[in-house]
Amino acid sequence: MKKNKGIETSYSIPMIRALGMLYPKNKRIYNDPFAEKILSGFNKYFVKLLHVPFVHKVITNFYEKKYSGFLGYFFCRFRYYDDVIKLCLQKNDIDVIVNMGAGMDCRPYYIEGLDKLHYYEIDHPKVIETKKKKLRNVLGELPNFVTYVEIDFDKQSIENVLQKAGYNPNLKTLFIWESVSAYLTKETNDTIFSFVSKANEGSQFVFSYATMDFMNGKNLSHKTLKLLYERIRVKKELILQHGFEQNEIEKYLLNFSISTIEHIGSKELKERYIHPLDLKMDVAEVERFILAEVN
Repeated sequence: MKKNKGIETSYSIPMIRALGMLYPKNKRIYNDPFAEKILSGFNKYFVKLLHVPFVHKVITNFYEKKYSGFLGYFFCRFRYYDDVIKLCLQKNDIDVIVNMGAGMDCRPYYIEGLDKLHYYEIDHPKVIETKKKKLRNVLGELPNFVTYVEIDFDKQSIENVLQKAGYNPNLKTLFIWESVSAYLTKETNDTIFSFVSKANEGSQFVFSYATMDFMNGKNLSHKTLKLLYERIRVKKELILQHGFEQNEIEKYLLNFSISTIEHIGSKELKERYIHPLDLKMDVAEVERFILAEVN
């Protein structure tokens, strides 16, 4: 049976999150106390080795030398989504959160205040099953403010699946779509944006996307992007299906009555999260990020 690379990728993210948590507190870009707790197998053993400062330094230096900007991209990505959620909570802007393609994300369990909202975690049945098992081992029992929803995005209607799960589109919603769009077809992407557009006015949508330049192998000046492109197009280790034109995506969103609040990339992420901590770390533009609002 052909493996689903998108699903496999979701399992590896907690290891990267756990690695970032092993930096000194004054050098951490984000805080995720659950990342290491849900690890298993080789990943769990590997991260235990990284607790040794010397080993952590050797590994992170290796990554930064060979895949410059790769860790920086992930670390900033994690923090950006955390910040969007916290700002919505601070402003009391939303009533419910829908995380589409939640993977092993543990934000509902460590971001203060999320237990006051209803939180939908949506992903492939295999991912949801694995995640619930891991969380039961860590939490003892699953929290009642989180609803776990199984879906195959390319085969099922997210609108129908969420409706059956009890989601009310009349509530002001924060939609999270973290590094998912590139793994889906153009048609499925269009369906997702159409679904989001039906949410209550003022709902927000934060997501990341691969640029068409990257998908087509253009402007790969960053060494890490060249290596990643080779994995995708030459070795076909990752199955990416869709990208957006950077200069056209905001207009594309307007077709769905979704207006852009913020559209940023590696430069802005580096200035926002890397420079203040004086980290010797680059940020590769693996994806760009958009925070938008439903009109």
